[in-house]
Amino acid sequence: MKKLTTALLVLAAGVAAQASTVSYTDWDPTAGFTPLPPGALPAGGTALSYSSAFEVPKFNPGLGTLTKVSWLIYVDFLGDVDLKNNGNALQSGSLDYGTKHTVSVAGLGINEVTTPIAAGGPFVYNLNPGDTLGIGPDGGWDDDTGSTTVAGELANWTGVGNVSIPLLHESVLTLTGGGSLTAVFEQTGRSYIDVTYTYTDGVIPEPGTYVGALALLGVGALGYRRMRRA
Repeated sequence: MKKLTTALLVLAAGVAAQASTVSYTDWDPTAGFTPLPPGALPAGGTALSYSSAFEVPKFNPGLGTLTKVSWLIYVDFLGDVDLKNNGNALQSGSLDYGTKHTVSVAGLGINEVTTPIAAGGPFVYNLNPGDTLGIGPDGGWDDDTGSTTVAGELANWTGVGNVSIPLLHESVLTLTGGGSLTAVFEQTGRSYIDVTYTYTDGVIPEPGTYVGALALLGVGALGYRRMRRA
């Protein structure tokens, strides 16, 4: 009877071993849309940026062995630009602006640049002294995916607490012409990351183990039948 029990336990362990997943999502900002601070941007090209971080729970090793981490990063934005001629002459030129999110973390396997598919421009302007031109709103969205199976990187995703994933959001504004123009760029945006852990929740026995277990199962069953006849 003991041999029969052992065989059943070995077979049960083999059946239990399988791939499972668990997922977590974090938003930036968590409250939804939050405006970026307006900035006075001189002609010639400059960038407005902010940084924050996603926080994702680490994989609980009590569930099994982590084999893969996958992620999806989504961003969208809505921008608005005001141009003002501060000089004493007519200013003519064009303007382009766009935005991107960069998520790059050493040791985690993440290095993603997500650029919304719609950006502003080119806008052609002819501004008299003191005039202001409002451009927009304009916006777009994009997403990017990635994964890692590198053992050293998986170890950094495993344990207690959260994984902190820095996020850099950069809005780039480029002006051509109009040496005395001032541009005020206001933007709202949001982003989120969805992380999926793939893991094995059991140990898969070697083929020889199955053969041995089946043999034990046969011996145990035979012994059990003899005991019942007795």
